[in-house]
Amino acid sequence: MAKSNVTQALQEASQGLRYRSETEAPFEASEWPGEEGKPDKARVLELAGAAPGTPVKTKSLAAFFKDATTEQDWHDETEKAEVERFRQLVQALKESLADVKVFLVGRNEADVFIVGRSEAGWAGLKTKVAET
Repeated sequence: MAKSNVTQALQEASQGLRYRSETEAPFEASEWPGEEGKPDKARVLELAGAAPGTPVKTKSLAAFFKDATTEQDWHDETEKAEVERFRQLVQALKESLADVKVFLVGRNEADVFIVGRSEAGWAGLKTKVAET
């Protein structure tokens, strides 16, 4: 199946980036054509293939990427460049999708779905985080 323009843009924006946690997992662009309305916990849980009752937390885009998009005094040039790439990724998500939310499915090791509405349904990015 060919990727839509939205998923192609998100894949390009996230290329080479890894969300900092114990897993350092890459991002994967995903889409769920035909999904309507604002993304919600119950439907994301189904789309994730998680068992009913699996905990799902939500965060805003800004809250999820706060550390990744905040430059620190001690950052070297490589780290500053990574911060800028994460800022560009957040901007790409905002420009490509409406009603973007971050869903963390699971407890210590969570599947992360950054989901919003596109013209064709829902789209976004998936990754994993592990925090102990």
